[in-house]
Amino acid sequence: MREVLTMDLLNPESDATGLEQIDQLMKLRANERQKSRDNAKQSLRNLTRQLENARLAANRPNTVPTPEEHQENMFQQDNKKFQLANSITELEQSLTKCESTLNKLKEEWSELQTIRPADEHSMDQVVLRLKILRDLGFEIVTDDHTGKVNKVLVRNDESNDLNSVILDKNASAFFHSNYLWKLAGSE
Repeated sequence: MREVLTMDLLNPESDATGLEQIDQLMKLRANERQKSRDNAKQSLRNLTRQLENARLAANRPNTVPTPEEHQENMFQQDNKKFQLANSITELEQSLTKCESTLNKLKEEWSELQTIRPADEHSMDQVVLRLKILRDLGFEIVTDDHTGKVNKVLVRNDESNDLNSVILDKNASAFFHSNYLWKLAGSE
């Protein structure tokens, strides 16, 4: 109590100083509160922005299909995949057939290069001449025992005749050829 009595309770200077200190303390506290309020507002803005971004991220964008659309798209893609696989298989089979055909053709080509056509078709000259004569309308008849030519059958397509000519040994070949051509109708 002595302290209270010794204090100068009614001293206006100490009261003014105390009031100034209180005023400065209140201004300081007001500044701190203002800074705290500004920080809280900034934090609130940041959190609001983050919340809006989170909402947007949580919502499905227009470009992302719905689960049903996604399922349908996957089904279509699977169908395309199987169709492509079938096409690839068919093309591979076709390629295999073409390669087989190509190999066969190469083998045939190499065989054909080794074969000489003249050797392959070397017909007997006599047989070839007889074929030509027969096509022209002359058929040679030979003797069964001797194998010599006895007569010639001459076909004339214009008059639809068939003449038999016995070859005379005394007549010349020139005479026979002129006579045979005359009978064949080719003068």
